[in-house]
Amino acid sequence: MGRLKFVLLFFFIVCLILGLFFFEGNPKKQRMQTTSHSLAGVGRAIYLFKEKFNRYPKDLDELAPPEGDFIYPTARILDAWEQPIIYKYTPTESKTFKLYSIGENNKDESGDGDDLNFWRLKIKIQ
Repeated sequence: MGRLKFVLLFFFIVCLILGLFFFEGNPKKQRMQTTSHSLAGVGRAIYLFKEKFNRYPKDLDELAPPEGDFIYPTARILDAWEQPIIYKYTPTESKTFKLYSIGENNKDESGDGDDLNFWRLKIKIQ
């Protein structure tokens, strides 16, 4: 499990560094790219949690418990607009969970509208 922690922490740090480089040029596009990478990292952590515990987390706090093994370095994950990334466990819907950022307009549209939605990312999750 130690190697998994290292890989996740390394991925998180790489995303942060890449985010710094994206902030040159078009700020809106760069914020969207940075947030998309954050959503992908959290999405991967959700799938790792599912693999380890045979269930999806009820909230992001379960990814970073105060003690014991963590799946993701922190439960409070912010998008590039400094708003929390939203996770909703939805076992009765076609997708088991919703994971999105409310985006630039700062309006929660449940993953629609200008919200950046994990399920619309063009990043392959393995």
